Amino acid sequence: MFLISTRHFVGIVRNATVIKSCLHRFCDKCLNECLRSGIKECPSCRAVIGPKRSSLRRDETFDKLVATIYPDLERYEAAEDERIASANTPKRLHHDDNPMSPSGKRAKATAQVGVQNVREYDYWGMSKASAAITQQLSLVFIFFVHMWQGVKEGMLFSATLSILSPVLRTLTESYAVDTIWALSVALTGIHLITHDYTYINGTTYKYVLVPCPTCTSRYAGTISLNAAIFTSVLLASLLHSNEQVFSFVLFAIEVFAVSPIAQHNIKVQTPLRARYG
Repeated sequence: MFLISTRHFVGIVRNATVIKSCLHRFCDKCLNECLRSGIKECPSCRAVIGPKRSSLRRDETFDKLVATIYPDLERYEAAEDERIASANTPKRLHHDDNPMSPSGKRAKATAQVGVQNVREYDYWGMSKASAAITQQLSLVFIFFVHMWQGVKEGMLFSATLSILSPVLRTLTESYAVDTIWALSVALTGIHLITHDYTYINGTTYKYVLVPCPTCTSRYAGTISLNAAIFTSVLLASLLHSNEQVFSFVLFAIEVFAVSPIAQHNIKVQTPLRARYG
């Protein structure tokens, strides 16, 4: 071994000297100091060293081996001494006068994580990005407001028609069926003759050079509408249940009262090219 570490010797063996009784190698200088101090035994195995110098011998082969491995032995030992000194120097411990409680430590760790997760954003960029969210929320609110208004009107109309259904079913019990059909056919003819076809086609004609002076943006077929509704009431009185009367009259109102308004808006808002090719 090149390094020796006992209570008397620490370092690389120089001028190796072998104890003949146990064949342990030590530095010649260190071994002589040990013998002069009165220790007459091997520092490693405690074997007794004889009183004569002949019990020791030099090992030049070992010295050559050490010189081959450590060409600059002085520099190497100086670096080792500095490393050992720095390792043995006690490190200063920083103690906090006011130790933090466990909850405070958790809060501090949470704050550090929060700071790491914080990102920087541009104000105007965030404003532009939030415009889409605001627009979508506005559309949802508008939809529900108009839907609720329409639901209230529809519920009121349906409730009124449902209450009147028993009355409408028994309205023509004293009349003959032939009379009811004759009145229905006559009223249907009146509806077709007096219907406001100008309103359905739009307020003006784009393919006519002179605008029509009688064209109006309001539905003018009042007689036609009354005749159609009266026809539906007469025919509904021939049904056998209140539910059938309710459904039939409601469908007639959708066809004769609501449908012209939808047709008018489609004709007005649809381009002429799309309507006639």
